[in-house]
Amino acid sequence: MANEIKWLFEDSKLKNLISDLELPDTKKALAAEAELAILWGLSKVAHIDPEPKLPNSARRPDCFSKDLFPTSPAVIEIRAVSDEGFSGEQHMQRTANIVINFCNSISKQSGEYLYFEFRNQSYYDKLHRFQRVRCIDPEFYLSDSWKLVLKKWILTSDASKLRYVDGKTDMVISKKQNRVSKYSRTFCSMPAVAYDVEQNPVFKALRSKAKQLRGVQDGTLKCVFLFDAGCDILRRYDRQLGTLELTGQKIVQHAVEKLRLDLVVVLTPEAIEQPFGWPRRLLRWKLGCVDRRGVLGGEEYRRIEELAAILPAPHYEGYQARSLHGQGVFASSNNRQTPGTTITHGAGAMKIKLSANILLDLLAGNIDSEEFRNRVFSEDNNWFKNALDRNEHIKSIKKIDCGLDEDDDYVEISMEPDFKKIMPK
Repeated sequence: MANEIKWLFEDSKLKNLISDLELPDTKKALAAEAELAILWGLSKVAHIDPEPKLPNSARRPDCFSKDLFPTSPAVIEIRAVSDEGFSGEQHMQRTANIVINFCNSISKQSGEYLYFEFRNQSYYDKLHRFQRVRCIDPEFYLSDSWKLVLKKWILTSDASKLRYVDGKTDMVISKKQNRVSKYSRTFCSMPAVAYDVEQNPVFKALRSKAKQLRGVQDGTLKCVFLFDAGCDILRRYDRQLGTLELTGQKIVQHAVEKLRLDLVVVLTPEAIEQPFGWPRRLLRWKLGCVDRRGVLGGEEYRRIEELAAILPAPHYEGYQARSLHGQGVFASSNNRQTPGTTITHGAGAMKIKLSANILLDLLAGNIDSEEFRNRVFSEDNNWFKNALDRNEHIKSIKKIDCGLDEDDDYVEISMEPDFKKIMPK
């Protein structure tokens, strides 16, 4: 993608985007991915001018397009939105780390076996608005009295649970038989849902982008693209969990009116319903659009729909991508995702399609033949050896491109009988 649109950018802008993709910081990496993907998609369906200068502002929006919408030119801002800070995850992890480190100081590695379940409370405030909060204290610390309780509890051999209630914190700590991953050791039954149209990450993201668009001239649309990078409100954009929760659509509609934005476009990965027994769960881009001008004809949004159609299909939903990135799955030091091996037979010939990257690792000496066999065939059976034992040889080798959104490509090796060996002399 970067190579296809590099001519649009100043070198520093593109280099910053590409370097951000490799950052361990999940928020910045996914934001860079969202911006790069949407700018690439926009460049395919319309004219764009990245980082235009606004006459009445020093701010530089993400891009300008004169023909994305047939009725008016548009200045566009792109924002990836996640539940970071809204789901309570950061504060839960901080609390767990404090307790774990203390327990480890009492008994070596004892804290690595702890699991934390945080409670939540619901009530109506003075204005009779429903409120629900997680029982987590952002400034949590261990008092001396609780240190004594924890010390006594951690040194006991039974599997009893400890209810910890102190100030804003209310949690139950459990001992597990096996080590608990740092990515799954905290839990709260309260989902990242919104009960207020402004106290949520979607409205706050749009408010920050509205400030970026203050210098846009009359007659030019103020447009914001919201990208689901692990935001449950966007994931359930037009679906409501209960009678009191607000949908993402309602929040965006409120923001468009209050912040005087003209158009907000929402892109979120959505699972496609598959027949029972279908081997793979497929995802596609779901498109949402709120226009302050009202609902216009289909031609107004045709290029937006084309953009959603040409973007590479997502591999994960937003929350999955955020979780996996936080675990370092996409780090450049890790093995990239590789396609599975396929083997076909027919008319006395055999074709083996395998990962180009795994073959390159073998040729480069990064892996040995045993690891190559395990990664390609995932079993003891070596299909190349089987072919050789049958006096077959390589007929052809070709590379098969898997597409822009894949980390890898295929190498297809065709085998056939070696008649020089099997024919009598």
